[in-house]
Amino acid sequence: MTCSADWSCKLWNLKQWEKPLLYNFQSLEFYSEVMDVEWCPYISTVFASVAKDGRLELWDLEHNTMDSCIDLKPAQDEEWPSKNVVKFSKENPVLYTGDAAGHLDVYRLYGYDDYSRDRDVQREKLIKIISPAGY
Repeated sequence: MTCSADWSCKLWNLKQWEKPLLYNFQSLEFYSEVMDVEWCPYISTVFASVAKDGRLELWDLEHNTMDSCIDLKPAQDEEWPSKNVVKFSKENPVLYTGDAAGHLDVYRLYGYDDYSRDRDVQREKLIKIISPAGY
C-alpha cells in the first residue's frame, strides 16, 4: 500500500511483475496530496489515509472498494492544518492522527469491536475482495 502526491492510495501485488497494481483508491472531489496511509492491524479490509488538506478517510473494502466509508474534511470555507500521520491502535478500535500544527486527534471506531482477530479468517476476507476469482 502506498500513498502519493497524485491524490491517491494504491494497493500493489509485487508477485505480479507484469501488472503489479491491484487497486487505485481515490475519493471523488479529492484534490490534495495523501500524506500517510496505514492498514488496520486487526481488520484486513480496513485502512485509513490522511491528506494535506486535513482530511481523514477510513476505507473498508468489505463494504465498498470504490469510495471511503468515512470522510472527515474541512468545510469549503474552512482550513485545517495538514494531517501528516495516521496510526491504528494495535489492540483497540482506535485511530490516531497528527497534524502539522502539532495536534493529536483520537477517534473511536464504532462497529469494529466484534471482528474476528483470527489471522486466517482476516486473510481469507481480504483475498476474496482483492482477487474474487482466487489468488
